[in-house]
Amino acid sequence: MQVGAAAQSPRDQRGAFVNRARATLSRIVSMVRNNPSFILFTFNMLSKEEFDEWVAEQEKFLRDLMR
Repeated sequence: MQVGAAAQSPRDQRGAFVNRARATLSRIVSMVRNNPSFILFTFNMLSKEEFDEWVAEQEKFLRDLMR
């Protein structure tokens, strides 16, 4: 929801939404770090590498939103 709100909001108001999205992504990464089985059962991904690629894509998307 936060990413969608950031994508639709004016550039000068995106920072708050992007920061919330980054915080949520950080919580997801720490959740997976604590319990790696979330990669399969919650995100339906087969490997840690696939999850890491997804996280990198999300981080890039958030960076691009701030440009």
